[in-house]
Amino acid sequence: MVRPDDLTVPEDVLLRDLRYHWGEAYVISFDPDGDEGNPWLAVRRDDPAAVFRRETSSALRDTMRINYREHPVPRGVRDEGGLDL
Repeated sequence: MVRPDDLTVPEDVLLRDLRYHWGEAYVISFDPDGDEGNPWLAVRRDDPAAVFRRETSSALRDTMRINYREHPVPRGVRDEGGLDL
C-alpha cells in the first residue's frame, strides 16, 4: 500500500523519521537502486539474518511494527563494538 507521504515527502526525511522511531531496534537504509525495486531496507540489530526490503517507507514501517510486536528487541543488546543497542 502506498501512502501519500511516500509520494510527497523526500526520501531523506522519511529515512530520518524511520531511524528516529525504529533506529534502536533496526539498522535502516534507503538505496534507490535497491534489490528488485525495494529500496527500503531494515536489518534487526539483534539478528542480522532478519532482513526486510520493501518498496515504500510505509511498507517497511508496517513490516517493522509487525516484526517488533512478534519479536521485541531485548534491552541491553550490544553490537560488535560493545555499544548498547
